[in-house]
Amino acid sequence: MSQAMGAGLLARKAGQARAGGERGRSPWAQAWNVVVPRIAEQALGIEAGLLKARHQRQDLTEFLEGTTDTGLLLRLQGPGSGVGVAHLDCGFLAALLEAQTVGRVLQAPAPERAGTKTDAAIVASAVGRLIGAVAAEAADRSEPEPPWSGFTVSGRFADRRAVELQFDAGPMEVARTEVDFGGGLKTGALCLAVRREHRMEAARATAGDRAGFTESVMGAAARLPVVLDRPRVSIGWVRGLEPGSTLTIPRARLGEARIETTHGAFIARARLGQAAGQRAVRLTLASGGPDRPAPAAGLEARASTTGAGGPPVPPTAMAASGANELAGLAELSVGPGGGDAFDLPGPPGGTAAGGLPDLPDLPDLPGLPEMD
Repeated sequence: MSQAMGAGLLARKAGQARAGGERGRSPWAQAWNVVVPRIAEQALGIEAGLLKARHQRQDLTEFLEGTTDTGLLLRLQGPGSGVGVAHLDCGFLAALLEAQTVGRVLQAPAPERAGTKTDAAIVASAVGRLIGAVAAEAADRSEPEPPWSGFTVSGRFADRRAVELQFDAGPMEVARTEVDFGGGLKTGALCLAVRREHRMEAARATAGDRAGFTESVMGAAARLPVVLDRPRVSIGWVRGLEPGSTLTIPRARLGEARIETTHGAFIARARLGQAAGQRAVRLTLASGGPDRPAPAAGLEARASTTGAGGPPVPPTAMAASGANELAGLAELSVGPGGGDAFDLPGPPGGTAAGGLPDLPDLPDLPGLPEMD
């Protein structure tokens, strides 16, 4: 740094101090003071010096109100979920562009314009190197880690509205630096606004999201069909059904009921009975146990045919050929006195009222809701 440039810079620093005092002075001011001239000389080949470095916490909206759509807005990406934005005013942007295109800082005033994608591509490396060097210098000086430590330039924002759409409202750590370029030929400001989520808070938030998701899933309603039998009959037999027709279910099926998903996947075996005056099923084989193929795959069904009969046909054929014809069948009526229409054969010892088998009582199943 030349002697004349150094004297001029000191005078400008003194004027800045008299005008603004030390209010909001950055804890990393010394690191900025060391790094700015070094990076300017090494990366850009120009003279530069720090005029002012401030740090404060601001809301994102307040930060954006202190900037303009002129200059350049760069996207910053931090470790984990850290996010941020860097604003280069027109003076700072012009100095960096001139240094990297013509090799020196021009005396002409910086044009008032919005930065472009090309501008961002040219200056991103220098800005990233600058903020990284300040964080490294602070570590060498045993100073607290700057909030922007580990942040890198990852893109560009077209304007302030784009920043508002990308980031959630909330507090940001804001660093403002004013820099003198070329011995007073240009001055410019660089503002960094970052939000660095604490790792423990992020971990707790993730755990809370997982717990909430698990609670929602486990609390969802599930429909479990209980299947007694899957008889296979002909379409002609089905068409001959009328009130009073019966379909005999072998008694052994009462102890071999299948609890399935709505898609037919096996869950458990169960036995049909009664509990507390209600029809109920008791699990006899838990999920994951051995299971034989579903009755529909290889079980011979027997039917009592008071109407027309016919040879058994596969269920798939029944569904394909008789779906439209089944639509016109009447519902089975209810027997006299409210009993079921089916007159199932009773077990030894008599039958229950309504013609239903008098199934043996099962012990009350704990935790089961009362059925309507």
